[in-house]
Amino acid sequence: MIIAATTSLWYWNSANQSVEYVATPGQGHVHVAYVLPLPSSDSSALWLGTHDGLFLKALAKDAPAGWRKVGAPLQATDVMAVSSARRAGSPVYAAGHSIGVQRSDDGGIHWRQIMPGSPARDVHALAVDPQEPKSIYIWAEVVGMLTSTNGGATWEITGEGKSLKNPVQATALAVSRPTQTAAPVLYAGTNLGLFISKDGGESWSSTQGEVADQPVYSLLALDGPEAQGVYAGTASGLLRSVDAGGSWERLEGASALGGVAGLAYDESAGPPGRLLAVNAASQVFISEDRGRTWTLLP
Repeated sequence: MIIAATTSLWYWNSANQSVEYVATPGQGHVHVAYVLPLPSSDSSALWLGTHDGLFLKALAKDAPAGWRKVGAPLQATDVMAVSSARRAGSPVYAAGHSIGVQRSDDGGIHWRQIMPGSPARDVHALAVDPQEPKSIYIWAEVVGMLTSTNGGATWEITGEGKSLKNPVQATALAVSRPTQTAAPVLYAGTNLGLFISKDGGESWSSTQGEVADQPVYSLLALDGPEAQGVYAGTASGLLRSVDAGGSWERLEGASALGGVAGLAYDESAGPPGRLLAVNAASQVFISEDRGRTWTLLP
């Protein structure tokens, strides 16, 4: 859906002996997880942004063991965020330390910089509006929130430069569209808990409960008929809200994961879809029942 069929052999052909795989991506330092479907396949690929670059792993049962590393310019840099709109033909965006925002229109083979990286453009979090794929939200160190409505061609500082600035440090962003006509709801996981914006990031309100009492490292917002809710990964486990962040429940079945550094959703698994969570040890866990129970991916 996102990756052109002609590019699939680039990293998924297990017969290619020149392809190198590693057992532990990013030296065990994971920032973000994201799932994209594989071309001409019923399976998907899990992408991990790490302290040592961007890594990919096919989720098919017969896929090669280990992780394949993406090449330059994301090969040896700190990739803090990966996102794409949930529709065919959408580009993939990646961001991080010193690389600003990068965009790929061919499933990660080639990348081009659409926002320069610098101390003032140290991007820690990024999310794409699932209904408006040209609308991109990022959080950058020092600057705070920025928004693009044209696929990254231009950017505007959100909230007159007062939106979620230091000492708030955002580590994850998610965009929810409960209906196609509803305004986007933004969620920001930060060192000071979870924040919610209903006006495009201009203003934010803090939440109550556990998500307000601890750092939130990863976020996942689902709006589909089969899978709905907002998931928040913390150092102590996983929480879920089914009322747009009004209240939260701890998913006790995820206690074995420990800290949840990355969250992703795989719709190719069929209803209700597959949730994936990555912990601080780069272990990947899968849930087929909306997060109630989890199993370790071999």
